[in-house]
Amino acid sequence: MELKASHLQEILTILSELDPELVMERIVNIVPGVFHSKICALFLRDEENEDEIILSKSSSPDPLPVSGRITYQKGEGLTGWVFKHRRPLLLQDFDRKGPESLKQIAADLTWKGKHSLIGLRRFKSYLGVPLLNAREECIGVIRMSSDDINFTEKDQELLISIAQYLAVALEKARLFIHEKRKSEYFTLLLEIGTRLHTYFNEQDLLNFIARGCAETFSSETCEIYTRSDEDPGLLALRAGYGIPETLIHSATHRVGEGLTGYIVQQGVILRSRNVLSLKQYKGKYRNVIKGTLKYGDRLTFLGVPIRIKSDIIGCIKLYNKIPRDGIPYFTEDAEKFLAILVDMLAVALENLQYLKSMQISAVKMMQIQRLTALGTLAIRLPNEISNPLTVARLNVLNLMRAIKRHRKADGPIDLDDLNQKAENIHQYLEQVSGGIKTLQEFSTKAGFMKVRRSWPEIIDESLLFLSNDLLTKQVKVRRDKQADHNLPTIQVEPNEGIEVLITLMKIILDTFTFYDSGLLIQSELVEDGAAIATLIEGRNNRAGTPIMASLSGIPSMAGTNFFNPTHFALKVAEEIIQGNYDGRIEYLTVNEEDITRIRLVLPVVKSPAQEDRDEQPDSHY
Repeated sequence: MELKASHLQEILTILSELDPELVMERIVNIVPGVFHSKICALFLRDEENEDEIILSKSSSPDPLPVSGRITYQKGEGLTGWVFKHRRPLLLQDFDRKGPESLKQIAADLTWKGKHSLIGLRRFKSYLGVPLLNAREECIGVIRMSSDDINFTEKDQELLISIAQYLAVALEKARLFIHEKRKSEYFTLLLEIGTRLHTYFNEQDLLNFIARGCAETFSSETCEIYTRSDEDPGLLALRAGYGIPETLIHSATHRVGEGLTGYIVQQGVILRSRNVLSLKQYKGKYRNVIKGTLKYGDRLTFLGVPIRIKSDIIGCIKLYNKIPRDGIPYFTEDAEKFLAILVDMLAVALENLQYLKSMQISAVKMMQIQRLTALGTLAIRLPNEISNPLTVARLNVLNLMRAIKRHRKADGPIDLDDLNQKAENIHQYLEQVSGGIKTLQEFSTKAGFMKVRRSWPEIIDESLLFLSNDLLTKQVKVRRDKQADHNLPTIQVEPNEGIEVLITLMKIILDTFTFYDSGLLIQSELVEDGAAIATLIEGRNNRAGTPIMASLSGIPSMAGTNFFNPTHFALKVAEEIIQGNYDGRIEYLTVNEEDITRIRLVLPVVKSPAQEDRDEQPDSHY
């Protein structure tokens, strides 16, 4: 043994190192030079199985076995004995004395030949020392072997001292990594949690979570399964990351089938370093996914059920832990933090369910309002139509009686009296006509029927409703009147059309943070004349005077906004356009700070007269 000053300096530097991998790398490279040994190996206690140590670093150039792991249980072989008894072990001339000599040291000491550091033949000398932390717990074993020289008791004393430094360095580095990992988990969960409730489309939400889980927990793949709406006993793959796109919405499991079905059926969390060892594992899509992986077969696994209140609606599965900080498997910390993230996802999904219910309720409320208007219409019928008609009928009867009386008397007819009765009849018929016209306008505004209207007129009425907002913010509105003039009429419920346009324009106006900003409204025929597309574009005038209020933007596209009434109004508008007109609302945000664009596309339902006029480009309503 020859301990040089350079060796001592290198050994002491491990105390300042915060990366466990570098600590182990330095030790296994320094020790052979100090003790003239051929190979040095470092075994560390398994974090999840305290009765097992795993080869963590070795100076041997030999490859690992097929299993990829070299482990010793407590009391197994020479290294396991050191781990169990927390005592150093020194063997000399072992190649000559043989395994029989081990009984002279301890009755339970055996040589397994499980993993010889210099091949399958017996070594000449062996030296193993336990790594004890401040709590006197054995956290691993450092061992050496040589086929040339015998290690001495002085070597043993020196290696014990080195092991003490090594144990302190490893504990400190591990604690640092552990706290760093927890801090990263907290940071990432905070970021995900902040953005989680800004998604109002379930598919977008699940896609975001799949990617976020994979990146947060260093997983090569992530899969999210939920129960099918048509068959609650069937679990469908709704979103994924790192897997073939063809599996999304096509891969399925029955409840109770494989790991996916087992997690949902039992409501348990599963974590494994090798899924092949789990009896529930079926590997239904293993071969399909295996070809896309970069880090080997999908063996390491972590699965957590998604629970909304007492109902388990699906699960999240992570496969293939990407080695990070020297840990190639999912830890207990990862399990805890993933469970927290899944709880956050469950709350977001439940909120989406409530939002969907609110949308349906809003549409029903509109229908109830229309029924109420219909009742009002029915009440007004006697006053507006029936009463004047009754009076007109009585006047007709009086006129007929007068004519009969004159005929019997064979006298002249009083023309003035006849004219007065005719004027009374005309007056009451005019009241009936006016009442019918009023009721027709009332029913149209209440939304009872779709009528042919000029789309530019619907836009005009919407702008009139928002005139106060436009004047307050000094918004400059631009329209292409010539293009509007050439548009055909459209089959629409005016009330609904105005409501949708007001909602979309209001969203654009809410993006303006400066006065004198511009609002462009431009309509054109698209899809070969089958639809009218209206572009609503807002341009924020950064050269103008700032508006004091803090404004939002397009709710469903903004990444940092929380739910507000505008979100709800937008979802109702989408429901109206999609459900009642087979149209769509498109969000074409170019720059969230300067330009915001929304496009409304409505199909044109042509009347027979309009189809006849299609041959005349200049004609219009």
